[in-house]
Amino acid sequence: MNRFSEIYKNYEQFLFKDDILLKEKRIQLEKRKIRIFEEQYARFLPEDKDAAILDIGCGWRQFLFFLNYKGYHNLLGIDLVQKQIDFINKYGIEAEKISSLKEFQTKSQIKFDFISMIYVLEHMPKEEIISNLRSIKELLKEDGRVLIVTSNMTNLTGPSMLYNDFSHECGFTDRSLKQVINGAGFSDIEIMGSKLILTFNLRRLVWVLANIIWHKILAALYILERGLDRPGIISLNLIAYIKK
Repeated sequence: MNRFSEIYKNYEQFLFKDDILLKEKRIQLEKRKIRIFEEQYARFLPEDKDAAILDIGCGWRQFLFFLNYKGYHNLLGIDLVQKQIDFINKYGIEAEKISSLKEFQTKSQIKFDFISMIYVLEHMPKEEIISNLRSIKELLKEDGRVLIVTSNMTNLTGPSMLYNDFSHECGFTDRSLKQVINGAGFSDIEIMGSKLILTFNLRRLVWVLANIIWHKILAALYILERGLDRPGIISLNLIAYIKK
């Protein structure tokens, strides 16, 4: 049993407090996430709508819902929590409970064109991360791709994101993220920051402008403190796009 199984079992209830709010929030989140995912991740998706796609740590289906919305149908989600798997299956998307990524990789008869892992890496014990990434490599087809998203510890709010969830095990900067991916045997690795999403909304435009100014200030502070050894990416999140 995963040592955080009790937390995962009630994960969303903890965030949204009661069942009615939970249902409303889930619908709102999925609608909002479609636009966010479109802006942030659509450019990484396979051109072929028949591509075999695996979503690791699928949770309550948000990224699977986005993939389905985009027209992909050969989807599989895996997670540690049966309750989440049951919920996804209700909506006609295939999902499977696993005990470990290594066990799933050993038993799987399928090779995937694309594997996504959105806000999952930080939940893995540090000693298992490289071996889990190696399992991901084994699950890929020869020309397969991987998309990993995690919070950026270089960002001022990074430590807050890390410690805001008790089930988080570790955090990453652009340098350490590339280090562990490379340690798993990948060499074609692109690490980038998440984008600030613009909308034709005055409040949003002001927010984006304030973020741009703040990031310039933060970058200057890093230059003063660290010089040439400063971090390369200071955005809220890190995105890793990996080719086998």
